Amino acid sequence: MALNLQWFIDRAARRIGDPSKTRITQDELLEHVNLSIGDVCSKYDIFEVEDDFDLPAGKELSYPLESTRLSGIEVSATPDNQDSFVTLREGYQDEYRRATQGGTYPVGDVPEFYLAAQGSIRIWPKPSVAIINGGIIRYFGVPEYITDANTTMPLPEFLRSYILERVVIYALEADDRDAQARGREVKWLERENEIRDLIEDRSVDRQTALRPESQRRGNRGHA
Repeated sequence: MALNLQWFIDRAARRIGDPSKTRITQDELLEHVNLSIGDVCSKYDIFEVEDDFDLPAGKELSYPLESTRLSGIEVSATPDNQDSFVTLREGYQDEYRRATQGGTYPVGDVPEFYLAAQGSIRIWPKPSVAIINGGIIRYFGVPEYITDANTTMPLPEFLRSYILERVVIYALEADDRDAQARGREVKWLERENEIRDLIEDRSVDRQTALRPESQRRGNRGHA
């Protein structure tokens, strides 16, 4: 289910006793909502993004800046044919070492494996020529900053109260009510295991948080 950002703003304003948003403004509360969603998405795999990218020749891939965990890569030598994309198998460090031993790097039309290494995504064989739009990458991450409060985010419904409480904490801090903010934050942090269990429980009716097509990011800078 999609969660509307203005809903969080209005509810948080009422929770701190400022429904007219005179002490903490609409723009400030929108910033708090963005921070809160970012906090939750950085903790848990709930916001999944799909991007296309240019498959480089003879190079490794870089992680998207907003990513927290890689979930898959597909590649194609003929990207105009959407049915031609194949999923790369995630390799292991020992497989990568064997494939590149002696300082040589296998080369092919498209990669077959990837290794989520520290600092870069290693693929092999490496393509001999660059392929425009030859890759699709999926990852969990943190949404970009949202400036329109009427935006809805495709996040699970059971996170509504959890995100709202985080917004309230930020708003209390901005209202110079630090003691109240700290007390609520302690209780908020105590819910981490509960939220993690809900996310991992496949019986919970939750939809994958895929970015809508209209908001897909151009991911041309991966190489």
